[in-house]
Amino acid sequence: ETRTPGPSRPATICCVWTLNASQLAPGRAASPRERTTMSTSSSPPRPALSALAGLAAPAAPTASPAPSCPPGAPLTGPVRGRVLLMCGDGVTTEQVLPWGARIAPLAGDIGALRMHAFATLDPEFAARAVACGGGLVLAGDSLGHGEPRDQAALVLASLGVRAVIARSWAPAFHRRLRDAGVLPLTFGRSVDLDAFAEGEEMELPTLPHGLEPGRPVVVRNLTRGTQLDVRHDL
Repeated sequence: ETRTPGPSRPATICCVWTLNASQLAPGRAASPRERTTMSTSSSPPRPALSALAGLAAPAAPTASPAPSCPPGAPLTGPVRGRVLLMCGDGVTTEQVLPWGARIAPLAGDIGALRMHAFATLDPEFAARAVACGGGLVLAGDSLGHGEPRDQAALVLASLGVRAVIARSWAPAFHRRLRDAGVLPLTFGRSVDLDAFAEGEEMELPTLPHGLEPGRPVVVRNLTRGTQLDVRHDL
């Protein structure tokens, strides 16, 4: 028996969307077609749809990095600056950076902490350091003894203090200053501290090559036109 071919039908393009339960609105039951599609489709989502889903999803919040303080700039030549502060003997880390219930919450914010540096000895120190663009600090014996605290050195670096010269040091504070990029130096004689005064202009002209082991560092008082040698332990 010979069949007569019937008229041809136009081609039909059928799109099938794969749904999952998470794509249904809350409280709405799936239609028969959706249930059939959900139960019979086992193929993974198409790459294009997966990419779009990834773009649409909000990014997970990330924790802000803890504030940090960069170390002092490298010594590439002579250091010049004003004497920002003259300290006496026995200055503790608590006096370099006062601590307590009001200051402790700022422990991770060096920019805020630095405005409290030496506040109990000179409330204007931080503002003066900022206005002068940094400088130097001079001190007597046993500078930095007491509870070790990294922030006490970091705030000085943040204020632009390039060197601290003392008659003698608490070893832990000496080390923390060095690690923060502040140059810790020691007077050769106790009386040498008296050769300077607050506000005078100083220069360390032999840096950085003057930091060779066993070699003294020259310190000039440009205001008085004098100079002397100090020691380093680097």
